Amino acid sequence: RQSGPWGQGFDAPSFHGDFGIVQQRIVGQKHLKLVLAETSTGSLLDAICFNIDLDVWPNTCG
Repeated sequence: RQSGPWGQGFDAPSFHGDFGIVQQRIVGQKHLKLVLAETSTGSLLDAICFNIDLDVWPNTCG
C-alpha cells in the first residue's frame, strides 16, 4: 500500500520472477482475479487484470 496508486496517470508495477496460477475467476464481466504463487518460494500474490479479452483468456475456472 505504501508504494502508491497505480493506473491511469501512474506507472504500472512490474514483477520479475516465475509465477504459477493458483486460482483464477472472472469478476464483473471482463476482469480476471488471480492468485499467483512465486515458483521458488511459494509466496502468494493477489492480482487483477482489467478488461480482459474473453476470446484470448476464456473463463475456464469451472
